[in-house]
Amino acid sequence: MADPVRQSRVLKFGTFELDLAAGDLRKSGRKVRLQEQPFRLLAALAERPGEVVTRVKLKDSLWPGDTYVDFDRSLNTAASKLRDALGDSASNPRFIETLPRRGYRFLASVESGGENGHPGDTERLLATAISTADATGVAHRRLRIALALSLVLLCAAAVGIAALWLAPRDTANREQPVRFSFQPEYGGLAVISPNGRHIAYVDSSRQGLLIRDLDREEPRRLEGTKGSTLSGRLSWSPDSKFIAFASGTELKRVPVEGGPVITLCKLPSEFQWNAAWSPDGGTIVLSAGRPRKLYGVPAEGGELRLLLADLETESLSDPVRPRFLPLADGRRVLLFNDGLYGHLVMLDVDSGQERTLTHGEEQPILYPVYSPSGHLLYRIGAVLWALPFSLEALDSTGEAFPVSTNNIVVDNLSVSGNGTLVYQDGQGRMRRLVWRDRSGNELGTAGQPQQRIAYPALSPDETRIAVMGAEKEGLDIWIHDTQSEMKTRLTFHPGNDLGPIWSPSGTEIALTSSRNGSSDILSKAADGSGQVEPLLVLPQTVFLSDWSMDGMHLLHDQYHSDTQTDVWYLTRKPDGAGFDSTPFLATKFDERAAKFSPDGRYVVYISDESGERQVYVRPFPDGDNKWQISHSGGTQPRWRRDGRELFFVEGSTLFAVPVSLNPSFSAGTPTKLFESPLLLLRQGMLAQYDVTADGQRFVTRESVGGVAAIHVVENWFAEFKDRQQDR
Repeated sequence: MADPVRQSRVLKFGTFELDLAAGDLRKSGRKVRLQEQPFRLLAALAERPGEVVTRVKLKDSLWPGDTYVDFDRSLNTAASKLRDALGDSASNPRFIETLPRRGYRFLASVESGGENGHPGDTERLLATAISTADATGVAHRRLRIALALSLVLLCAAAVGIAALWLAPRDTANREQPVRFSFQPEYGGLAVISPNGRHIAYVDSSRQGLLIRDLDREEPRRLEGTKGSTLSGRLSWSPDSKFIAFASGTELKRVPVEGGPVITLCKLPSEFQWNAAWSPDGGTIVLSAGRPRKLYGVPAEGGELRLLLADLETESLSDPVRPRFLPLADGRRVLLFNDGLYGHLVMLDVDSGQERTLTHGEEQPILYPVYSPSGHLLYRIGAVLWALPFSLEALDSTGEAFPVSTNNIVVDNLSVSGNGTLVYQDGQGRMRRLVWRDRSGNELGTAGQPQQRIAYPALSPDETRIAVMGAEKEGLDIWIHDTQSEMKTRLTFHPGNDLGPIWSPSGTEIALTSSRNGSSDILSKAADGSGQVEPLLVLPQTVFLSDWSMDGMHLLHDQYHSDTQTDVWYLTRKPDGAGFDSTPFLATKFDERAAKFSPDGRYVVYISDESGERQVYVRPFPDGDNKWQISHSGGTQPRWRRDGRELFFVEGSTLFAVPVSLNPSFSAGTPTKLFESPLLLLRQGMLAQYDVTADGQRFVTRESVGGVAAIHVVENWFAEFKDRQQDR
């Protein structure tokens, strides 16, 4: 007897349906984009659940005998793309298991959906009535009854859906939380309005802001918001009538019901996170710079003014994501999370006084926000925590406790004034490394998907890519193999390890770390052996940016209150035991992200001396001359390793500049190569790409696994009312 699974044209596994006849893959009813070869691979595996399908069989199924391809690489690429579409992991598979050198096995159970999928009860009733109808009056009457019954069922379903979405949301008096989720086609950075009626999110295709009204199923787009920046979080006005958002280099405001977009001000350098709207609605506050400064702008627009300078103090090293506490007495008190050392800090904007509320135990506290249930909510590692908190006393009133989110890694947390909690699935915000040519065409992938991949750095022999990455918890240095699907973890400390830089020999990786309570420069053997060694330990904020080809010098950013961020360099001591630190550029302007030319005679860097960030080159080490490379803004500079080109990023676009190093430096005209949305993030720091020695291939990042789902929990505290005594 034939296997019914293999005969079926629709296969169901988990939340997925695979329509073999139509060539479609759907998740929870939504079509999943999947290229031909990954689809054929999925079909070949899903038709044989639990069986080992050998690489030889797959070669015959996916590529006919007269087709020439690099089979091993093509199959690995198809498997990688398939895992991305399914949200699967090679190291911890739910669907596709790799058997090294043998083949693959489909792990999930597969159900037959029949030739026409899974018809509902109404469809079955209609099908039965129609198929049994004959010329007699009885048959016609049966058909009319069936049609009438189906209409009743459809109307009842419509009424039920309308009741669910249109009913008033009295969340505070419910005995149990109400949970639901939706998967936007394009989306990110979701934030719920203070009145709990709208969720705003950024279209990840950069086509503008979308609003999901909670009494409707379909989102609506706000006109005039195209180009909204993914790296700048949205901020609602207290009356829920307006949204402030970052667009390019400007802060703008738009009515939630649609209308004219107003430019409020030009954003300061290093704005990366979000603005906060004061409870009285009159001021929008944002943090920017490094170390952070606190700026304010009138909500109607006007001049951006400095409120507090140098927020880097003993308790607050790198404050990000400011949120106002909803105080009725007019006080402006912000809640910050510390980007480096895991503190949760409360800051009085008017007096400048601050107080540390809790520590993250060497892991950063993320997305702190006040809930009207009387709690501060925040994430540590992969866990969402609730800290009982009194607005009257401005202090905690009990011990923090974990909040269940069904094993979802919480991202972009927000809470409305009626206690509705909204967050996104951080596990879905995966990244992977991809190879691109000079036109931006994808050539293949490297390593494995991972959370928060940043700062990709090619090893000197181009066989490995070091990145800053995460696996649910803190940030560490990982190494992805360019010739396989493997990645390995290099550092394991709970503190943040950032910005990997290869030594010229490829045997060491230097990095910036917060593991010792300050931003130190450390090194580690690239094969993982031995201990982490300190290269530079200072009380100032530092960030490593390059290692010279002769191994004698390292470039790094260093902050000083009188000169902002400067470029310094380390010189290896004659006895080889340690380094001496020397300033290269120390001016009143902000200079950073410096890189040595391949011959070590020049340094490229970025500076805001013209009023906006531009790319410049100076001789090393005297710096007595200067050439401007970019003209309309530029960050993330890199040299081509044969010294023939410079590269930099303007917005989210990569540019190339022909250069000559001999007999002296000269540069040509910048030429646009390609655009990539993830080049936009973390501007002004290390580059979010790297380039091969011949300048023909680039390693960049891209999002995988689809858009993060948006989760809504109405009356989230209902299941924790037994903890009321803590308050």
